Amino acid sequence: MNVDEVDEVQLTVAWGGAPASALGLAIEAWEEAVGEVTDGKVTFEDYPAGALFPPTEALSATGSGLVDFSELLPVYNPVELPTSEWLDSIVSSAVSAEWPLNFFEGSVAIASADSSTQVHADMDAAGVHLLKTMWVPGFSLLCVPEVTDLASAQGLRVQAGGVLIAEELEALGMTPVQTPILEVYEALQRGALDCVPLSLPAFASLGLVEVAKNVTTLPLTGTARGLMVNKDRWDGLPQATRDALTSTADVFVEAYLAGVIDETAAITAPGGAFDEAGVVIHEAPELVEVLQADQERRLAEAADSAEGVEDAQELLADLQSAVAEFAGSVDADSFPAGLDVTSEQLAETIQNVVSRSEFVQ
Repeated sequence: MNVDEVDEVQLTVAWGGAPASALGLAIEAWEEAVGEVTDGKVTFEDYPAGALFPPTEALSATGSGLVDFSELLPVYNPVELPTSEWLDSIVSSAVSAEWPLNFFEGSVAIASADSSTQVHADMDAAGVHLLKTMWVPGFSLLCVPEVTDLASAQGLRVQAGGVLIAEELEALGMTPVQTPILEVYEALQRGALDCVPLSLPAFASLGLVEVAKNVTTLPLTGTARGLMVNKDRWDGLPQATRDALTSTADVFVEAYLAGVIDETAAITAPGGAFDEAGVVIHEAPELVEVLQADQERRLAEAADSAEGVEDAQELLADLQSAVAEFAGSVDADSFPAGLDVTSEQLAETIQNVVSRSEFVQ
């Protein structure tokens, strides 16, 4: 990349989480790296915490040019992004149930489709260009009552942000309730909801631990999380500028992976956000068994259920191959496990995943 060929430009970036969230820190690290390689010619104006629009509107807002870059969550756009949403639905079924191995396997699995022509055709039609797909760890439950087995789960009203999570909740005997995420706090507070499924850090960052005190760790399906850019804006940038934005992918990926791991460890550690809020963490082997059986069924039926997805069998094979190849590169028997594992303990694995990651030109 020749810095002389990089134009001076300010780009806008929006995402739904806080600046100090794992994604926020990854975006900050990436922006700093881009600034360094361009001698400050490329700068950014950030809009975190849904300042411009809620996550549900990110695709349309980015496609329309309201913002240059933003967070992509395909779960909110199954009609516009059928391929990404379908891939989303099978990753949790194809990876380990153990934290944090499932997070790394999920990251490798979902990234295997970054170069898929069908994924990019969907994105192009929506007016965006996909730069990178990462993985949000499999969801657990935060509940007002204790949930430890099928009997205690029966009939509980649980927020559902998509069709897939709703199906998994129903398999557990729960009642899915479509509730916008920004309304969940009040719904839990007034008893309209009993539980909400999210990643562990989200329970704390959204303040939900103020009104619900019981976490049940489960391998509920996670979701893809991407970084996208308005397609016209991307195509209009000089090649040198695009090179600067994509050549720093390793900084973004490393910061995101480390951020998710350390964020999880920090909130669940003694004196952390869960401890301060009086949250109790429960295990539920009976629920895990039911979930895994449902996910195994979904994986077996994946290719047949891929409505609107071209080359589904090939995409599925690539995904499974990526997971198997990565799993073969780590020693599962000695792999650090548990919510208290830190990025320092996993430095070698993080670099392993980073080496498999790049931004799409």
